[in-house]
Amino acid sequence: GRIVSMLEGGYEPGALARSVAAHLKALMGE
Repeated sequence: GRIVSMLEGGYEPGALARSVAAHLKALMGE
């Protein structure tokens, strides 16, 4: 199967990094 995933925003690098990490963990089921 395929997954389409999208993040929006990202004007503050630290917040973007945390959001990406949380998003990937959620996709991996952690």
